[in-house]
Amino acid sequence: MIKTIEVKKGMYLHIHSKYGWYIDSEKKYKSSMLSNIPIERKSNKSSFFNHPNIYVMSGCNGKCKYCYQEEHLNQGFNNLSITEIKKFLDFLEERQDKTQPKIMELFGGEPLLRKDILDIIALIKQRGYHINIATNGTLPILRQKEFIDLCKERVHIRISLDGHTSELHELYRTKGSFGKIVENIHGLVSNHIDTSVKSIIVDNNFPYLYDILCFVRDCLGIKKWNYNVLYQLRTCQKNNVVSSVTHDMMIKEMCKKKYFEFMPMLMQTPFAQMITSVFIKQTKKYRRTYPFLNYDGKIYINDQLIVPEFELGTIDTFREDYWEIIKKIELQRKSCEMCYAEDYCYLGNYGELYMTDRTLISEFPTCDIMRKCVVYLMSQGEYGVEMLKNIYVG
Repeated sequence: MIKTIEVKKGMYLHIHSKYGWYIDSEKKYKSSMLSNIPIERKSNKSSFFNHPNIYVMSGCNGKCKYCYQEEHLNQGFNNLSITEIKKFLDFLEERQDKTQPKIMELFGGEPLLRKDILDIIALIKQRGYHINIATNGTLPILRQKEFIDLCKERVHIRISLDGHTSELHELYRTKGSFGKIVENIHGLVSNHIDTSVKSIIVDNNFPYLYDILCFVRDCLGIKKWNYNVLYQLRTCQKNNVVSSVTHDMMIKEMCKKKYFEFMPMLMQTPFAQMITSVFIKQTKKYRRTYPFLNYDGKIYINDQLIVPEFELGTIDTFREDYWEIIKKIELQRKSCEMCYAEDYCYLGNYGELYMTDRTLISEFPTCDIMRKCVVYLMSQGEYGVEMLKNIYVG
């Protein structure tokens, strides 16, 4: 597929869905302008089991008004046992690519509420994993010596923080949480624990992005920051949480020269993922599916899809046709094959898509926005290459 778009007066962006893109002053696409080397986005079946997630418990001490897991929170004692986690690790080990690194994500609920969380972390580390822990960052365990000692190697702590003031952070997050988070981050950073901050960007904190980044870097000492925009899921609708901030707004904002000093902090952001795909022809494909062990012992393909249609069974009854499902909804999407931005975008939110199409076959509600992101980044030309270098080199 070939697409031509006028990006500014007299300048045209030409996109070939298999071989790349270029910009010139001619309206007509010229095949001689692009290399005959096709775009390659690596994503193989063998590494699928190397990046699992575990929903270690449904309990949570937070009250975030846009929590996409709200309907699964605080389900009594219906949580995974450490025996079930051991069985899951055994199950994965039989199927993993031994030549690739293994990364485990722990979340909930609030995973650090578990009384045996230290045992769980130690167990997973013993199996050779690097562990990412997603937490609201409010609990005192983050300053305890046993936790600190355990997390000094191969553990990353990702903390939710939506602003540089309590007013911004607590607008949709738990009241009284800002001070606890700041204190805990200072403790983690002073003990050299690998820590990052992730922010949900909405109308209220969008004007303060530069201030937030300054606070995260200069006041908290954090070197990694990530973000997401607000997805319109059922919890948002129920709590009347709305935002006009979209991914293309964030892309355009991040492209401003004033953010250059923060580029090395942005490596995990949607901005960095997209600019990498736009300006590098052969990259790994960002994966949206993974073995996800829910708190009830069932396995799903994504934490946004805790629904019967996309249940893969349990450790004992695992569906061996899992790869056909993944190919259908992620790797060989018919709606993507007809899109000129297929090789440059990282897909939308499965939870949002499920609300409109339970088969997940149609376009994501944000596909038009993603196409705008791709075109805007391509239109940056050499400036885009400069941004990419700043992200990876500094």
